[in-house]
Amino acid sequence: MEYPCLDSHALEADLQKQPKHGEQLGNDFNVPTVCVSAPFVNKIDPFNFVTFHDLTARNFDTRVAFDFIGQVVSTDPMRVIMDKGSEKRLMNMVAQDLSGRKIQVALWDGFVLKLNSYISEHQNDNAPVIILLRIAKLKT
Repeated sequence: MEYPCLDSHALEADLQKQPKHGEQLGNDFNVPTVCVSAPFVNKIDPFNFVTFHDLTARNFDTRVAFDFIGQVVSTDPMRVIMDKGSEKRLMNMVAQDLSGRKIQVALWDGFVLKLNSYISEHQNDNAPVIILLRIAKLKT
């Protein structure tokens, strides 16, 4: 499928013919022409997902933040640690993708509180817990 785009020359001509303040629009304005462009494939997707395979093999630019999604298969108890004189909450968990690959994840502070609260409230549910992390960082 092809998508239309404005012809820049026609658009420039229209901008040059804009009426001055108080003038009315006449019929002599050019209508922008339409041209064909390449499809916008995955250009609007806000996610930058990295597969578990690529994470474990480090097959991506590890300096760039990434997103990932997986099923929480285990969690360690929440711990409170001291970091530079302030308390931080830490929870280690293991996430799994659809192919069974697992990766260990460390969650900090607000994320720990949210996940810990959710798991406590839904511990008797049989539904899986899915986690989607945005702008994650790989520990190097």
